[in-house]
Amino acid sequence: MGKPEELIFKKLSHSIEELKKMALEMNPTLKGMKKMIEAKEKAHALAKREYYPDFGVRFAYGQRNNGPEMKRRDMLTGMVEMNIPIFYNSKQNHKVAEAKADILSTEAQYQAMKNEILFMITDMAAMIQRVERQLDLYKTGIIPQANLQINSAMSAYRVNKADFMTLLDSQMTIYKYELEYHQALTEYEKNVASLEAAVGKQFLEGGGGR
Repeated sequence: MGKPEELIFKKLSHSIEELKKMALEMNPTLKGMKKMIEAKEKAHALAKREYYPDFGVRFAYGQRNNGPEMKRRDMLTGMVEMNIPIFYNSKQNHKVAEAKADILSTEAQYQAMKNEILFMITDMAAMIQRVERQLDLYKTGIIPQANLQINSAMSAYRVNKADFMTLLDSQMTIYKYELEYHQALTEYEKNVASLEAAVGKQFLEGGGGR
């Protein structure tokens, strides 16, 4: 299978407010609910139009054959129809109220989903920032210091100023810190992936080449 490609730590460059703004524009669930609200608003507008009379116009053309002693012109007739909503107090009012209730219900669901997603973004962004600080500490402080200690132990061992167990202990310590670093990096990548799903946008390109 070959050697796995090394993950490169790359910080997330967006602030929490920027992430929230992007989520409101790009999150697929919120976008779908907005479309539902727009559709229900159109249905409400159509229901309100039923308060007004419905007019219809029809035309008919009739061809008449001429007789031996009479020439007859073709006929063109027209008709205007008007449908008056005489039961608007019961039928139309109920339909309009039902359409309005659908809008309010969907808007409430949208607001609840919006609040949940924004809370998730705030929570995950805070975790990501915490892990970022932890990774920075390992890369710039803990691991370099452990490398210095093992180099010092190696130098002391070569001149018989340190025993083998001291050298081994220093080597095991750096392995421990490197393992903890990669565990934190794995947690970081998982949190970023969850954040990308909540926002609806990929921030860090690729997999191992981040």
